[in-house]
Amino acid sequence: MVGRFRFQFNGKPRVISLGTYPEVSLADARDKRDVARKQVAAGVDPGKHRKAQKEEVVKAALTFETVAREWHGKQE
Repeated sequence: MVGRFRFQFNGKPRVISLGTYPEVSLADARDKRDVARKQVAAGVDPGKHRKAQKEEVVKAALTFETVAREWHGKQE
């Protein structure tokens, strides 16, 4: 069972997934829903916000410094 949050942003219907039942408890899904509702009320698209956060994590993980440190650690 997948928890979803349906909302309208700029007049268009949108849906984001909150997670599947065994991995995300009902209480956690409700907390995520509340956060998403606050974002919509503040004028932020929760789906785009989530994608931006994931991109930042990927960009931070793939810096030259992290690759160089990993390579250096393997060479020792």
